Amino acid sequence: MYSFLFLLFIAVYSVSAESTINWNAAIEYAQRNPLEIRGIENCGRDNDVFELQDVIINPDPPKVGSSLNITVVGNLKSVIDQGSYVKVRVRYGLITVVNTKIDLCKEISDYPELPQCPVQPGRIAISEVTDMPDAPKGFYRADISGFTASNAQIFCVVYKFKL
Repeated sequence: MYSFLFLLFIAVYSVSAESTINWNAAIEYAQRNPLEIRGIENCGRDNDVFELQDVIINPDPPKVGSSLNITVVGNLKSVIDQGSYVKVRVRYGLITVVNTKIDLCKEISDYPELPQCPVQPGRIAISEVTDMPDAPKGFYRADISGFTASNAQIFCVVYKFKL
């Protein structure tokens, strides 16, 4: 069984910089796009059910074979009920290594410390500790989208990382 948060934030980002960077522009961009700077792209829309505000990964970067603490913070705008689901696709380079659809309410029912369905609107901060599996070194991309039973988008996240 896949942990929702683990699949959402399965690994680490890679950052490279050259000495010609305009640091003022980079800082301004980072302030406007804090998640993207850390390898997380919020591909959601303004009318998404969940407004993603922050993701905290510790240790950052994650290490294969060690524990990983992931905290997701945001605002849930409407109820998430039975029938909601998450689509997850993880690619290693061009090879798809995970392609699955997860029943969101069934998945979170395995974690009694998480809000249970129906999940009520409001501010949500969810933390989870999971173990990073052994995986080959290389570039990964995780595309994760959540949907309600009526197919309204809950969230959309792309996470690019290098192990």
